[in-house]
Amino acid sequence: MRRTLAVPIILPFLAILAAVPVSASNDFGVTIEFYRDAHKQAELMAAAGVRWVRIDLAWSAAEPEPGRYEFRTWDRFLDSFEPLGIRTLFILDYCNRLYEDGFPPSTESGRAAFAAFAGAAARHFRGRAAWEIWNEPNLPQFWAGSPDPAAYVALARAAAAEIRREDRRAWILGPSLGGGTFDFKYLDATFALGLLDIVDAVSVHPYGAAYPEAAAAFYDDVRRRIARHAPDRDIPVVVSEWGICGGGPGQGGTGPIPSARSRNEPQVRHPAHDLVQLAGTHHSLAFVRASRRAGPAETGVSCLSVN
Repeated sequence: MRRTLAVPIILPFLAILAAVPVSASNDFGVTIEFYRDAHKQAELMAAAGVRWVRIDLAWSAAEPEPGRYEFRTWDRFLDSFEPLGIRTLFILDYCNRLYEDGFPPSTESGRAAFAAFAGAAARHFRGRAAWEIWNEPNLPQFWAGSPDPAAYVALARAAAAEIRREDRRAWILGPSLGGGTFDFKYLDATFALGLLDIVDAVSVHPYGAAYPEAAAAFYDDVRRRIARHAPDRDIPVVVSEWGICGGGPGQGGTGPIPSARSRNEPQVRHPAHDLVQLAGTHHSLAFVRASRRAGPAETGVSCLSVN
């Protein structure tokens, strides 16, 4: 659920990539748009403690003609960020007018086309990125038409198979659950359809939390559902996007985003990682999504610099 805000918002990302230790105190990141020039501010981002970037790898932009893939737009980000120790999470997302009349893949041929795109991306960026399959497919504004858990799981299965064919060590997230309420019906459906056999971590966007601490109960519910469907596996929960408005509920935005004001103190004085911890998370990376009223990197850097 993407909203334009007048202030930066916090995006916690809860997981460990491969065997690399993660520290909640210094593994911060920024979510950036692939069509902007945040890569030019990589040194500023690194100096501010940024350790991850999260970027849409949009299917329609990466495959302008059937079977022809163009990743130069995203090369510039990795070429700028990697030398500074900043890692990348790519979101493989959205439709392509070349297939399925521009709707989310729901046929065998459409899924094969999306999977081929995912495999080509994994081959091109082998060992250099983590992968999230789609963004908030439970919402009609991101899964055009009617959200369909079965269609999403089938797409994730096909895409993950091609990603792993190209990169056996790839780290894959899903279902990127979003919305203003906790959509357990959709999440349960994906689990029942075998999503936990496909992904390495479960990604969610807990916009339904009215305040930071309230998200803890949501995470517990997600973990209980994972344990019920995969009792013998330790599958982490990843918060790959979450909005916290620093000025009060919905201020400066287009929808009801919870306030960053904690119930434990009258005013927020926590740096970003403390807000993550207030939400009941562990092994956390914190993403800062910048306001579109300023350049993504400048706003993210200013936010991370202030305690």
